[in-house]
Amino acid sequence: MSIPAHDLESMKATLTQALRIVETLTKQQVLQDEGISSEQQPDEVLTIPQLMARLKIGKLAIYDLISEPGCPVHSIGGPKQKRVIWSEFLEWFKQRKGAS
Repeated sequence: MSIPAHDLESMKATLTQALRIVETLTKQQVLQDEGISSEQQPDEVLTIPQLMARLKIGKLAIYDLISEPGCPVHSIGGPKQKRVIWSEFLEWFKQRKGAS
């Protein structure tokens, strides 16, 4: 049985994103173990509700925002399994704000 090349590329991209999130979560755990608070963690991984709370915006606004082209949202499973790495999001958000 062979897998089409485009399926392999898609699988590779998904696995690469998942590995990056796992690495970030591992770093977060190490920092927590060393007593460094989450406010000091630039690579913190956030769920969409956590991002919504951090930005102090509503549900409709957050989903409009994360659907914008280029928004660094990582899907780690089904449609409700999206995560954002805070430092990536913040960089994108600042660039987006400067462009508008």
